[in-house]
Amino acid sequence: MPEPGATFKAIADRVGKDQTTISKEVKRHIKVNPGSTKKYDRHGNPITTICPLLVKAPFVCNPCRKRHAQCGLQKQRYNAKAARFGRTFDDFLAFIEENAATHWTEKDTIIDRVGGKVIMTFDFTLCNFMFGLFLNE
Repeated sequence: MPEPGATFKAIADRVGKDQTTISKEVKRHIKVNPGSTKKYDRHGNPITTICPLLVKAPFVCNPCRKRHAQCGLQKQRYNAKAARFGRTFDDFLAFIEENAATHWTEKDTIIDRVGGKVIMTFDFTLCNFMFGLFLNE
């Protein structure tokens, strides 16, 4: 789990991805939960209080050291299960059938170790062509 207030760059370096990828992934899968303690203005309208830590990266409560159950502020959590949804082979086959897709490009990556050698393969199904790139880092 990243430290509270960790930047997308720090998270990206830790998992071996680009910081833009991390940013898009987190923003795409944030789930917002209103705070449990509500405050009201003088007209009786609820006021949502947002944690000051949520205004900077990584914009989520996941790495917060406070106990989430005891925090009355609005919570934003990264939902990893939602991020994985739609990424199984069965989901891919269903997408192809629903959208009448006849061709696509597949990319696969084989990583020796983070920061080590990598083989990236690309398969273009339209023309039945595949090639691979070997990268030292």
